[in-house]
Formats: sequence, C-alpha cells, structure tokens
Amino acid sequence: MVTDNATTVRLSYDHFDNADGAKTDTLGIGVQRQVNDTDHLDVEVQGERVTTPTSTADDSNGNRTNVAVKYTRRWNDSDEIWVLAQGTLAQTGNMTR
Repeated sequence: MVTDNATTVRLSYDHFDNADGAKTDTLGIGVQRQVNDTDHLDVEVQGERVTTPTSTADDSNGNRTNVAVKYTRRWNDSDEIWVLAQGTLAQTGNMTR
C-alpha cells in the first residue's frame, strides 16, 4: 500500500485452488483520494481468471475485469451521502456479469 496525506493506492492478489482442480486468481488495484475536506473518491479495478486444467470448455474457464467508483460527500460526523457505480469492462468464458 502506498499512501500520502490525501491518496492511498492499494494492490491485492488472491489465489484459490478448488477441490475439483479449478484455480482462481484475482488481482486488484484501488485508489482512494481525499479530494478536499468534504469529498472522497474511491476507484477499484479487479481482474479475475478461472482455469480448470482438466477442461477446455468455456464454462470451466474465463476472465473478467470489473471496475467500481464511489464518491462520498461528508458535511459533518453524522451527515454524509455516497454514490456507487460498478460494472464489468470485459469477460470471457463462464465469467458472467
């Protein structure tokens, strides 16, 4: 994680081996930015790959790239509002939205 007074950059990686031989790898990068005293912006991009060595079928293998953006406005300690948008940028195989 890299940070300064107003910005944080976060990297993440996860690997999972399923009992049936499927492997899932997930890589992400996120940026959090304190724009000013009241505004905060978060952006995260995540890529995921599923592979099953015993299968070449599309329903057992695939990739997906997702993005999420969150904007927060805080007026004081008890009053804030946020807006969240997320979506899939690309997908292949069994990786549905």
